[in-house]
Amino acid sequence: MGVVLFALALAVAAWAGLGVALLLADPVPSRDPVGRVEFLCLAVLYGLGVMTLLSFAVSVLTDLNTRVPVTVACALIGTVGAWRRRDLVRALVFSAPLGVGALATTLAIGATSAVVWWFARSQPLGWDGTVIWEFKAQMAFDNGGRIPPEYYRDPTRLWSHPSYPPFMPLTEAWVYGWWRGPHQQHIKVLFPVFFVVAAGMLHAGCARLGGARRWVAVLAPMLLLAVPMVVFGEGGASSGYVDFPLAACFLAAVVHTVHYARTGSAQSLRFVGTLAALLPWVKQEGLVPVSYTHLRAHETVLD
Repeated sequence: MGVVLFALALAVAAWAGLGVALLLADPVPSRDPVGRVEFLCLAVLYGLGVMTLLSFAVSVLTDLNTRVPVTVACALIGTVGAWRRRDLVRALVFSAPLGVGALATTLAIGATSAVVWWFARSQPLGWDGTVIWEFKAQMAFDNGGRIPPEYYRDPTRLWSHPSYPPFMPLTEAWVYGWWRGPHQQHIKVLFPVFFVVAAGMLHAGCARLGGARRWVAVLAPMLLLAVPMVVFGEGGASSGYVDFPLAACFLAAVVHTVHYARTGSAQSLRFVGTLAALLPWVKQEGLVPVSYTHLRAHETVLD
């Protein structure tokens, strides 16, 4: 039952993210189509971003339990996006059937993700995952999905870094709300999801930028296993740190940045802008690439 509720919690958030991704994408017909894998990855990233932003807004503006209003809002956002882009949805659903390449890609992403899941199950969460994010997640769960505003004014809680963005604790609290209880051991299933997103975006990036070399896109997710710190260790995908979710979001932004630089695609530029806006909400360090990009753009204009 826990797996089903986790999948439902993720699906509700991803439905809102899919609506956002559909609204940002070009309508059909498009010279720059977005593939199914890429849409799914963007749906998870946008969905968790929208869900946590809505949860934070409900926490600040009301005393309500966040799960019901946020669920309703996510359902509405996804439905509006699917309706406004119904031709695009129809094209995605009824496009060419999955072939050998899609099956090979699924196996590659599944195999690499299984390794990450094994490490996540066999190792404890890192310091940040246990002390910083888990502490806030349980606090939010105990308060109906809300991080109480007084927490940010309490000097005795400075050790828990109140200034850190609440993306991860609100995401964990969202899952706990569906589980009806905080289960630190089981919340580890959340972090391999970001690894799946990163592997999917790596595949999508190679498919977009690799030209006719489709086999590169199939093998690309396997390359993540060649970097040990990605799979395990402090900051890795199994550690419970926010570094890897930030890296997954940044990778998606880089893929579309390179694509925009090559093609001038307005669609890719919309994805870049929204993903860049999401980076600082995931972690404070997300300001670094955003600030650097803004600086380079300003220098380009001056030149």
